[in-house]
Amino acid sequence: DSNATRTTDAFLETECVENVATTEIIKATEESNGHRVSLPLSVFNPQDYHPLLITVSGKNVN
Repeated sequence: DSNATRTTDAFLETECVENVATTEIIKATEESNGHRVSLPLSVFNPQDYHPLLITVSGKNVN
């Protein structure tokens, strides 16, 4: 059984910062058909978050 009702693509825009340990979402918006709408932060559930493996020049970086 799943509580997922839709899928979405999400993008995070941020500056490159060295030695980052955590990320905090402080504001979220959704843009559809040229209209931007603020989203409540309650839609985010970090409990299932798993960092993605990042590769740079063929080396694994966590």
